[in-house]
Amino acid sequence: RSDDTQRLTRSGGDTLYVPADVAAKMGLRTAIVGTIQTPISLPGFQGVLALDNDRLSRVHSRFGGEVVELGHSTDGSDPTLRVGEHVQQGDLMAVVWSTELGEKKSALVDAMVKIRAEEQLRDRLKKLFEEGAGAGRNYRDAEKDVQARRAEIASLERTLRTWRVTDEDIEDIHTEVKHLTEESTSAIKPSDWARVEVRAPMSGVILEKNVVVGDIVDTDTDLFKIGDLSQLAVWAHVYEEDLSLLQSLPRPIPWTLNLPSQPKTFFSGTLDKIGAVIDPTQHTALVS
Repeated sequence: RSDDTQRLTRSGGDTLYVPADVAAKMGLRTAIVGTIQTPISLPGFQGVLALDNDRLSRVHSRFGGEVVELGHSTDGSDPTLRVGEHVQQGDLMAVVWSTELGEKKSALVDAMVKIRAEEQLRDRLKKLFEEGAGAGRNYRDAEKDVQARRAEIASLERTLRTWRVTDEDIEDIHTEVKHLTEESTSAIKPSDWARVEVRAPMSGVILEKNVVVGDIVDTDTDLFKIGDLSQLAVWAHVYEEDLSLLQSLPRPIPWTLNLPSQPKTFFSGTLDKIGAVIDPTQHTALVS
């Protein structure tokens, strides 16, 4: 053997040490080992397109009541929203008339009007007590009534905020109280306190419409179903004998697929999930 060959030594089971001068004479070059990116073709790899559950929304009303209005088409072509129409997040979908919400707002108005009168009575009794012309017990009882009314008002306001009533709506209630206590002789415009606006929680396409004007709905009624079709999920069937090959690949697994309706068009995506259940009839597992 040559002298250069004799200078090669093993430093481990799979390691061979080559001196630098020997490597230069032999013309050896080094490179970082990487994963082979050769595409894998799996015959009979078929599946279906499906809606992505993370891009699907069911539209409900926060309060039960009667549907008195439906949203209008954005392009003005239809008087009301229809299946297949595009909507944007925040668009008005429906208006529900809820007596429950109206009664709760009216109760807050009543409590705020009563506390005005109770505070005035307390102040008069306090003045009489300080002047020695009234009993302290009457003043203390009036003060207790005011404190109890304040607690009632705070509880009603907390309930409305829990129901996600806006600060603007609560401010309208204060304005109504002001009209009732200071401008009782002027005409008061009726407020739409029972009006509940149902707006689109996301942008997308209307997939289902389950309501018409006049329906009585509950909070668990699916008024509409909206889906974002810009990205769909693919559920495909992989034969049992091909699963070990897929499971050995690093995640996420890139794949390319096409549709029977567009055989010359290819779409790229990632295979993220491999089902753990084998269909006993087809001997396949679902992947997506």
